[in-house]
Amino acid sequence: MNEPVQLHPELVPAPGDNALGRAASAAGTDRTEARALSAADVEAIVRARRAARLTGLILPLAITLGTAALMLAWLPRMPDPSATHWGPAGEPDGFGPPWLNPVLIPGTALLLTAMYGISAAQQRGAKPTRWSSGQRLIPAVILSGVVLVAGIGVSASWSQLDASDARATGPILWGLIWSGIAAVAAGVIGFFAQPKLRLDGAEGIETAAMSLAPTEQAVWVREVRASRAFLWVGGASIVLIAALAVPIFFADPAGGWIMLGTLLLLIAVILPMTVFRVRVDGSGIVARSFAGWPRVRVPAADVAEVAVAEVQPFSEFGGWGLRLVPGTTALVMRAGEALVVTRRSGRTFVATVDDADTAAALLRAAATRAVSASPDDPGAAPPALREDDQ
Repeated sequence: MNEPVQLHPELVPAPGDNALGRAASAAGTDRTEARALSAADVEAIVRARRAARLTGLILPLAITLGTAALMLAWLPRMPDPSATHWGPAGEPDGFGPPWLNPVLIPGTALLLTAMYGISAAQQRGAKPTRWSSGQRLIPAVILSGVVLVAGIGVSASWSQLDASDARATGPILWGLIWSGIAAVAAGVIGFFAQPKLRLDGAEGIETAAMSLAPTEQAVWVREVRASRAFLWVGGASIVLIAALAVPIFFADPAGGWIMLGTLLLLIAVILPMTVFRVRVDGSGIVARSFAGWPRVRVPAADVAEVAVAEVQPFSEFGGWGLRLVPGTTALVMRAGEALVVTRRSGRTFVATVDDADTAAALLRAAATRAVSASPDDPGAAPPALREDDQ
């Protein structure tokens, strides 16, 4: 039978206690630095960043401003009310004030552009670490989305120019088709126009396992909150949709209810992503939203490798919060230090946390113990501490 479980006091800091240095000392970590990028690698990444910024920020912004200027210039020639919604066949079936489309279309395009703009601002001055096709894909997708939105807006306005009644303007199906073709073409060109570059850079810093007695148990807990960039983008999206929902309700109640449903869905997605609690103990690692869901768990016995690395949420994972990309589940609330856990299947779990070194050391110790322990072994890993044992 196991001896009484001991709690590692250094790993659960009291409120206001700066336990970072003491926790690292208690972990007894031995960090192995990864290979640094060469000067040529850094220069290649800098060139790739410039191309990505042109594709995902400068061109979309120019298209957005041009679309807004054109639609505002056409505003005196639009019927009142104007068509604001079209059915499956492209026939107008929703109507509103003439200014609605010139606000909604450029506003949506500007929101897409701002997503990459915030990411580019975060990366300014940051040391390049890695580059892959994912960093080429995201700007191309943003450019494609802006072209699609702008094309739909221009087609919708052009079809109504000088019309006395928006109901008689007919379908805009061909406008939608050509907008889609232009969007796909812009995305493909935007992707292949960027340098084809893959640099893995530093794969992470390996951390030695924490030294624990055979029956000793430790727990490490951190709360991670959304970055300002995430809150700005999420908040701007909510405010934009809420502001548009009010006039749409008066002009087209059905469209207003759709906007309200979209707003509630957006809040339901964004709100649980603002605060997560990450916990490492003898059972493995668990990341859980304050709302209880979503939740990610990696059992200690499923841990193959543990490392600490620097990450960029938007450029590497396409955004903030809980992200699912091929081969990886990532909880990325900010740029910077992250815990990287590789499962035995080869999939990885990435979590941006402070004091990732200590978490990595404890998780490595838990994984080693879980693999070596057997049911008859008195030194087997003790059960995980309950959260109220802290």
